[in-house]
Amino acid sequence: MIIHTKCGHGSDRSNHSFNRVVKFDNLCWNCLKALKGVEVDFIRFGKAPEDGYSYNYRENRCEPGVSAYLVQNNEIIDTIRSEFIDKRAMYIGKGIVTGFGGDSEICVSVLKIRKATKRDKAKLAKSLQKQGYGHLVEA
Repeated sequence: MIIHTKCGHGSDRSNHSFNRVVKFDNLCWNCLKALKGVEVDFIRFGKAPEDGYSYNYRENRCEPGVSAYLVQNNEIIDTIRSEFIDKRAMYIGKGIVTGFGGDSEICVSVLKIRKATKRDKAKLAKSLQKQGYGHLVEA
């Protein structure tokens, strides 16, 4: 699966396949919906909730799964927006997209997850540095 940046679909609801690489934030709604049910690689900050649902404190509700950031080819596709980034450990995993959270991040049903190693962080270093979080590579 390849996520693409600019859909270029306009009002056309056909051809919502992931065949070119572009920024996750710019996907049209139909392409976002097409992600539901797809197995993806992800990172998140902090352990995954045991019940499988992250909590959105701003909106006072559960998310439709565990909130995460999409990763593809060692690139973080989504823009990281986490107040926990410096306070919680990074985890890396695989999951099935179940929907989208209050910050438009993907939510997943976790298939497997583990604490990120220095090697994992090194693979993501370029992407983390691009978003201003290069210091996490050393942590």
